[in-house]
Amino acid sequence: MIFNFGDTQIKCQVIEKSTFSSQHSGRLLRSLSIQIVRDGKDLHEHFLSLIRNTKEIDSLDELTSALSHWKIESYSYSHTDGSAIYYHTIKVKEFELFQVTSLEVGELRLSPYFYKEFFDGDSLQIEAKVILDGEKQDVIQKLIQNNDEITVIRHGIDEQPRLMTLNHSYWSKDGSQVKHGINLADVNHKNKSPKSFDYFEYLGSMVVKTMINQATIDVLLTTLVTKGIFSDAEIAKMNEDIREKARNNYYDSFQVTDIDTN
Repeated sequence: MIFNFGDTQIKCQVIEKSTFSSQHSGRLLRSLSIQIVRDGKDLHEHFLSLIRNTKEIDSLDELTSALSHWKIESYSYSHTDGSAIYYHTIKVKEFELFQVTSLEVGELRLSPYFYKEFFDGDSLQIEAKVILDGEKQDVIQKLIQNNDEITVIRHGIDEQPRLMTLNHSYWSKDGSQVKHGINLADVNHKNKSPKSFDYFEYLGSMVVKTMINQATIDVLLTTLVTKGIFSDAEIAKMNEDIREKARNNYYDSFQVTDIDTN
């Protein structure tokens, strides 16, 4: 195999090979141990300067001309005193360059202008940005507020559906449309706690404020029933409206001037 170390092409011998399944697409990828022989100290030191400044390399298959991408995991070399030959052994792991063509979230088909996905342990996390009309924004808002498990398909990466939840994300107005962040997490990640101390501090203050506000509302509504101003049914309807208003206010709190600059 021919590997590209920056602008330098070097023919290498594969001495070990294994396969593993990609977390992202499920397709089989390769782990290799490759050997490079350098004849003479100058060539040896030149190669050392290449490998020390390289984290990723490409390879070109001589038969199919297929281009593959690799991360360097480790390297070592051996040399016998009195010999001009240096044997370099490098362990590399194949990775994918993928691009989502569209993102299916429930019944919505979205076209992200920004997309990133990564794994937190075994849980897939997706961060994307899309442009929506008002109707699609309403659907996204309801999906976020309901916090239900929804089917997601990452077209162009993996056609297999997976269950995920849609979390709150920043959004901003863009003329008659809306730029909206899409923050998705595997359902097995749903109950994990964020690691940010700032988030905990913010969440704690929000919980305290919510408890105080709810207690105030409960006292006022109970007083209104006691005085015969409203019936129990009317109070129940008011409580329902208050909860809906609170959910909408919380969603609106994520509006910023521009999600691409915030």
